[in-house]
Amino acid sequence: MINKENYTQILKNHDHELSRVRTTKELDPELVQESIRISIRYLNELKKEFLSTRRLTDDIEINFFRFVKPKILSKIIYFSKLRNLLDQSKLTSIERNPKPFNKAIDKIKEFAHFNAHFIHYIDSKDKSLDPIYFMRYRDIHLEFDEAYCIELDQDFTTGFDILLSIYLANKELKSDIISIFQNKDQILRSESNLSSRLKWTGSKIDLVEIIYAFHCSAQVNSGNASLTEISETFQKAFNIELGDIYRIFSQIKLRTSDPIRSLIHLSTSLSNHINNELDN
Repeated sequence: MINKENYTQILKNHDHELSRVRTTKELDPELVQESIRISIRYLNELKKEFLSTRRLTDDIEINFFRFVKPKILSKIIYFSKLRNLLDQSKLTSIERNPKPFNKAIDKIKEFAHFNAHFIHYIDSKDKSLDPIYFMRYRDIHLEFDEAYCIELDQDFTTGFDILLSIYLANKELKSDIISIFQNKDQILRSESNLSSRLKWTGSKIDLVEIIYAFHCSAQVNSGNASLTEISETFQKAFNIELGDIYRIFSQIKLRTSDPIRSLIHLSTSLSNHINNELDN
């Protein structure tokens, strides 16, 4: 049988060693890299302990993949994302270059949108689907576009323990980004201090359609502008709060006819105006 005290001790040692390395709030790339090495080492130790266990009950396996392994794997993912952010921004002053952080927020929102049901399940502390999510050798195929030292050994993953770890890492990273920029609005604002008396009087879904069209066209900042940056600029220019644009866009995708009706309306309106000008 498994010795739960061994898991507890591994987790405790991991947390202690990380706290020893992270004695400062400074975003030191070397300390971030060291934190990754520490977490990988302890994840390997955890794997060895788990796979050496001869008899596993369902409850123990579920507990391991829902509550034990993600505590370390999420740290590997979190520190890897943080390292990539630092590499992309080449920072001397974070406030001067918020673009990589805007894009990180975008990816976190996209992940939350596409995994909304699973995240709700986790946050609600529901356990009814645990045998499906947190037991191995289920015929469930998951794809991950964030390969941050992710362990894909089928003997040591259910797939959903990785999904949970990404979610936990995203929560920590988002909290850090907001803390770095002091408040949520600062990271989501564009660098421009644009002020406007214009007011959007159409529907929110129409404006979201236009925002996505701008983003997909790659004609803003040569395609390097994030969806958040474009959205925030539109909202500020037209004095409107759109809320969750990812949820609104999901409604657009469900349209059975005229999925781009707002763009068609704009095109038709301009064509009619040009024809009227020519006729006169």
